[in-house]
Amino acid sequence: MMKRYLLSIILGILSFANYSFGQIELNFSGATGNANGTVDVDITVNGFTDIAGLQYSGAWDSLVMTYNSVVSTNPNLPDLTVNNISGPEGAALDEGQFSFQYNNPNGTGNLDDGEVLFTLRFNLVGEECATTQVSLTGDPTSIEAFDKDFNLLDVTSTSGDIMINGSDCGGGGGDELTITAGMETVGPGGAVCVPITVTNFNDVQSGSGTILWDPTVITYTNLDNIALTGVDGSLNTSNVSNGELKFVWSNPDPANPLTLPDGSIIFEICFTAIGSVGDMSTITLSEAGSLGFEFADDDGTAFPQIVTNGKVTITEDTGPPFMLDVSDVTVNMDSVTGCVDITVANFTNILSMQFVLTWDTDILNNANPTSFMLDGITSNSFLLNQANGSATFSWNDNVGVDLADNSKIFSLCFDLVGECNESSDVQIVSQGTTNIEIVDGNTDEIENVSID
Repeated sequence: MMKRYLLSIILGILSFANYSFGQIELNFSGATGNANGTVDVDITVNGFTDIAGLQYSGAWDSLVMTYNSVVSTNPNLPDLTVNNISGPEGAALDEGQFSFQYNNPNGTGNLDDGEVLFTLRFNLVGEECATTQVSLTGDPTSIEAFDKDFNLLDVTSTSGDIMINGSDCGGGGGDELTITAGMETVGPGGAVCVPITVTNFNDVQSGSGTILWDPTVITYTNLDNIALTGVDGSLNTSNVSNGELKFVWSNPDPANPLTLPDGSIIFEICFTAIGSVGDMSTITLSEAGSLGFEFADDDGTAFPQIVTNGKVTITEDTGPPFMLDVSDVTVNMDSVTGCVDITVANFTNILSMQFVLTWDTDILNNANPTSFMLDGITSNSFLLNQANGSATFSWNDNVGVDLADNSKIFSLCFDLVGECNESSDVQIVSQGTTNIEIVDGNTDEIENVSID
């Protein structure tokens, strides 16, 4: 029986205080995402005035999601940085726990109502349709807060609902078309693209939509990675300076309604960051107005849908990301096998790597790692689960290793068991107890990792 862990937030605080009738409200944002993807959870506050210390615990089901990283902390709060937050690797923390410790004896901690205290990213490791809540608890750490005069304050909260998209979920998230904007980070002045992904995108003939953002944080540049043929020729960009883009799309081949695999990107909307570190813009997929998000069938009937907004957060620039790429391959139906290459970029002073590769076993089978190009990789570097379509990869060296950009580190070959024109994503993901983890020669984990 698999053990369920509850993740806990633990904040340090002084153990003595007077009593008061003040109140702090903590709110955990909800989110939905695709299986093996990620979601970001904002912890926002109300009544955060003259705060000198705070402690509480939070919990959710680690069979549904696991800790990934700290996306950002509020730069307006004195002495609060990512170093105040430890993940499961922290001392005295079990898998499924992290700690957040904040003390400001001067009591100069002031945030406006609704401001984000910090944002956490999680890996969605559960099955499709799985749900959990991120909730405030007093276990293991009691719930306490105090102000600059050491008056104890009441702490209230609102839980955040998390769901993994899927088919036949029941009560939402079932057969509905889901449209999800990604959650991305970018350095000041950097370029960033937000993917718009879909599930249950079946027999679609037309669509429209309006995308909104904060023009003081990011500016629009272009669409990329387009699966809706011709959508880039139907854009209304007249109001992008005010944070609005509209589109209308019709299937250019109406005899063949468009169907896309679950998790497909219909397009990416790309921006340049113009705000400051800590600024965040919601990417709103608006359903309002004459060009609200909507897709329709051959009769013009709109599909029932679930729309999830995304966001872009400006973070400190940590330089170019470490990049892992799985090649795209098209094979002839007469072939019995096919291979994808796993390549890297910005591979400088790398000591160890671990991640999981996944695929669709109805299309690909009998995975075989081969063509080992990085010293130290052997067949023992892979734990294969052929039935579930996954391969857990682990590699380490005694010293940091450098590789040229676009170097292949290994290939993964499969028997082809699907039908003509079928496809399967081979993805690099975090799964179960194995998170995507890249460590450099200083034994520091690299946080800036890009997967393609």
